[in-house]
Amino acid sequence: YLKESEGDLDAALHLWDEAARAYVRTPIPDLRPVEAMKAHIYLRQNRIDKAQTWAHKSGLSLHDAPDYLHEFEQLILAKIILADSPNKQQVMDVLKMLDGQLKLAQKQNRLRSQIEILSLQAFAHQTVGENAQAASALEHALKLAEPEGYLRIFVSEGKSIAELLPKIKTTYLQNY
Repeated sequence: YLKESEGDLDAALHLWDEAARAYVRTPIPDLRPVEAMKAHIYLRQNRIDKAQTWAHKSGLSLHDAPDYLHEFEQLILAKIILADSPNKQQVMDVLKMLDGQLKLAQKQNRLRSQIEILSLQAFAHQTVGENAQAASALEHALKLAEPEGYLRIFVSEGKSIAELLPKIKTTYLQNY
């Protein structure tokens, strides 16, 4: 995580490979599998083809029922779809999946998950030019994050979130 946050994505991938070799399977569910973590880094490197390879091998679908055990992988799948110039229907499918995951995270009081999902919803809305909805979702995420000091979630998303922030300010000021 440190190498990724420093922007040394190649080193991060190397360390994830080492982690995979050292991993010992236990009965405890793996909420952030190494291969999904690597797919996330591939996206940050703009190596969409490598991320898509993981997505195809994962067997995940946007139509899977909301599930905490696979939430991280579902969010990575959504990011992969959004990174590859999706059509309107694909974005709507992503948003539907995210809505289900958000409702589950709210029901289970998982604040970090709610913030991550709302941020991804904002990006999805922005992808299809729904700027007001994008700004609303990101503003909601920021309001949840602020009291607890969550910052890394937004910084880790990089450019996609940075492009939305000025729109929130504009939308926020227009409403008040």
